[in-house]
Amino acid sequence: MAQKGCVLIVLGCENMDKPITELKGIGKKRSAEFKKLNIEKISDLIEFYPRMYENRTVSQTISEFEDGNTYTFPAYILTEPRLSYINKKSLVNARIGDGTGSVYVTWFNQPYLADILKKGDGYLFTGKIRETGGRLTCASPYREKLPPEDELYSPN
Repeated sequence: MAQKGCVLIVLGCENMDKPITELKGIGKKRSAEFKKLNIEKISDLIEFYPRMYENRTVSQTISEFEDGNTYTFPAYILTEPRLSYINKKSLVNARIGDGTGSVYVTWFNQPYLADILKKGDGYLFTGKIRETGGRLTCASPYREKLPPEDELYSPN
């Protein structure tokens, strides 16, 4: 529903109670989509906040992790990612670490990751950490490649 480069400018408080169809680019079809979100007036649109917000600018080391919390952390892939199948569903497993500890990660139904992720590559990961069988695990963490010049613990 969102458009890149779209700027919303509302001049004056008197416009807040006008229907969103008065905004450029919002016709009947898009208005119907907004109505599903209970957005009918310009003020409804301005006051529509995200359901959840994750601050990914603060990172922690693996040694600081506690079960059940979501963390953002830089880490390197310590083991070659391994692709396997269970009931025709793919799993990619690897171990990642930052020099203070390690996390066993699993990605579901993303077999291409076995070819993309390489041992020794650094990423900024975000995911919910679980302690399972005495070790830290994370299912399908978000990842963003770290630049090669990043001065971070390197397993090599």
